[in-house]
Amino acid sequence: MNERQITGHAHRIIALLDEGTQNLDDKTDKKLRDARNRALAVRRTGHAGHTLAGLGTLVRHEFSELFRGWALLIALAVLASGAHYWGQHQRESEIEEVDSALLADDLPIDAYLDRGFDTWLKHSSNE
Repeated sequence: MNERQITGHAHRIIALLDEGTQNLDDKTDKKLRDARNRALAVRRTGHAGHTLAGLGTLVRHEFSELFRGWALLIALAVLASGAHYWGQHQRESEIEEVDSALLADDLPIDAYLDRGFDTWLKHSSNE
């Protein structure tokens, strides 16, 4: 739809609305005219932001910003604690793996602590 077609449809709608308002009784016509004038007066003075609805919009916007900030902070805290937990779990798994390997071996742990054992290992692996 182009702009000319939209304008044509708008003019037809306006004509239909004007035609429909010609049959209104005087009481309904006065109420509609008064409501329109009140709406225009509020619009001209710019007091719409001071109404309760404007306050609700402001509070909702501020609460939304505050909630987003707290949600981001909580998400970062959860992410940091999860990374710490995962790193701690990895370290414990590595220590557990080394302990299992030591316990499964035939040599006593004291042999690994002996300084000469390291020399003997290097010497025997060269042969």
